[in-house]
This record gives sequence, structure tokens and C-alpha cells, in this order.
Amino acid sequence: MWIRHEDPLRRAIAAEVGVTENDPRCAALAHFTLEASALARQADDPDRALDAAFDLLANGWETRA
Repeated sequence: MWIRHEDPLRRAIAAEVGVTENDPRCAALAHFTLEASALARQADDPDRALDAAFDLLANGWETRA
């Protein structure tokens, strides 16, 4: 349901950061952001799942040794 908002979100992200609308980073960020709700719906702890998803988007993947 949320994916129908992917293109408007992609354009808004692009405008906010000052890049072209076809920048693949904006498309990826919009897609991942909207799909995070599906992850949360399936999780035992939806808030934790969303926090983890957005932490990953903001900071990247970090492996622990």
C-alpha cells in the first residue's frame, strides 16, 4: 500500500538534498523507508524493528567482531 508513495517521496528527497529526481540513492532511500513498515508489521517488537531499519539507513551496516 505504501509503495504507491515511492515516487513522490523520491522526488521530495531529491529536492531536499539538491540532486536530480533520477538519482538512484533517492529511489533506494524512498523504497527502503516505505518498506520498513512491512518489516515492522511482521516483527515481535515493531518499534525496535523500525529503529533498527532507520539506524541502518542512517549509519550503514556495522559488523561486530
